[in-house]
Amino acid sequence: LDRVGGDTTTFDKLISMFRTSAPRHFEAIQGALAAGDLQKVRQEAHSLRGAAANMSVAGTATVARRIEEAAVNGDAAAIVPMLGQLHQELDQAYRALSSQSLAVPQAYKNEGTDLCAY
Repeated sequence: LDRVGGDTTTFDKLISMFRTSAPRHFEAIQGALAAGDLQKVRQEAHSLRGAAANMSVAGTATVARRIEEAAVNGDAAAIVPMLGQLHQELDQAYRALSSQSLAVPQAYKNEGTDLCAY
């Protein structure tokens, strides 16, 4: 919220965009990894890293960076356990951002999430 000068409308739009793009990137990483396409894994992890950094969700950005680096190094085996970490970080990011949003209904602010709920 500080990064947009306290503008809650803009912040809520950014949260909505993150909630839409993050699961797409996550699923694309999974699919590319299954297909052995580490270049695509790298691209998707890089995009997710940037989106997470823009939203100040450092945990998600850090895991996405580690996935990106592993893909550059051709280490597909290292990426597999990081997917679980990435899912957890996305869940935490969603809850943290939702708690600050005026657009997210109160009923969803403290609820656990599944990736499809983003």
